[in-house]
Amino acid sequence: MNQEDWAELAKSGQVKYRVPCLGSEGWDFSSARLQALGLAPHDNVTLKEAYKASHDRVWKELRPLCQAALGASAEVIDRIGADTCPHLIHDAAFRADREAASEAQTQAAEIRAGLRPEPGPNDKINPVTKMFLVLTGANKAFESDLAKSFGPEEAHRLTLSDDMCAGSSVWGGGKKRGDAGDK
Repeated sequence: MNQEDWAELAKSGQVKYRVPCLGSEGWDFSSARLQALGLAPHDNVTLKEAYKASHDRVWKELRPLCQAALGASAEVIDRIGADTCPHLIHDAAFRADREAASEAQTQAAEIRAGLRPEPGPNDKINPVTKMFLVLTGANKAFESDLAKSFGPEEAHRLTLSDDMCAGSSVWGGGKKRGDAGDK
């Protein structure tokens, strides 16, 4: 998506993303799937490592948000996992303060649209905004990981291929704006 796409989503309070599958052990591809991707059997190791790195990067950020949202032990959070936690973080934030969570969701889209600056490393950020920034950045980071082995063009092709393991989501419920720049 480009910044204009993000600006349109921000107007309606939506966030959209594609995330590589979040398996903690990475992802194994069959010979047939590798062949469909135009890859050699030895490329499975590179893909598996990239998926694991993606999971670890996303989970490092989502895990504490999930733990704070649920007030649960680390063991419970680890059982819930990276796929389910975004829903729990989102739901807990909306139950606690619907207005703030709705605003935070729209702000994430506005940041991706370039209408707001990225938060700094020490900035206080709403968990919903942080969660969506992590999720909306996951595919780009994954592509960057793949580019180290496959080069940028091939990494881009692979990242967007339907033969790769990924999940896509569109979340509504953010604060609607008459103009995406209305803050």
